[in-house]
Amino acid sequence: YKKYFTNRARIWELQSFTKCRMIIGDKKLFDGFINNYIEVISQKNSTQIINEMQDMRKKLYPISNDSFNLKKSPGSLADIDFIKSFHFLTFPDLLKQRFENPHINFFELIKQISQDKINFEMLENSFLFLKQIELTNQNVFNTKLSKIPTEEVKLKILANQCGFKDSKSFMSKLNEIINYIRKDFQNTFN
Repeated sequence: YKKYFTNRARIWELQSFTKCRMIIGDKKLFDGFINNYIEVISQKNSTQIINEMQDMRKKLYPISNDSFNLKKSPGSLADIDFIKSFHFLTFPDLLKQRFENPHINFFELIKQISQDKINFEMLENSFLFLKQIELTNQNVFNTKLSKIPTEEVKLKILANQCGFKDSKSFMSKLNEIINYIRKDFQNTFN
């Protein structure tokens, strides 16, 4: 893996390993693996990381824009995940701390390198808001999809289940969160 990470691995592969966890097995082997991984990402150029992550993010946009996809649309959970992965790849010490304590809250960890351009508390609240909507949507409408309904009746039901008095106030809050996440994404990658 060290040879692979050093010579062949693309940024998206290194990005996916930020979610790696020790579950069972040889802890010494895992620690060696992680130390090699962190050594490799420590040598990566932040411009390369930014460019490749932006290209990958564009590939993940939904094909259709008929409704907002809570997982894939610009301003969605995917953007938050990319922001998180970017910070882990460009601040390997944070990633090392996360591997040492896998139960630590990412947003608490990332506050250590807090930059004025991103309010991580607001980003965490945005994440929780979108997850609440996603889970409520899936439970109420018995679906695996993460799209906001476009039919007004379903939208009213979802809004009510999420604690809003009507679909207009729900969509207003959702758009505020989406715009906030988009801004953070742009501040991170531009």
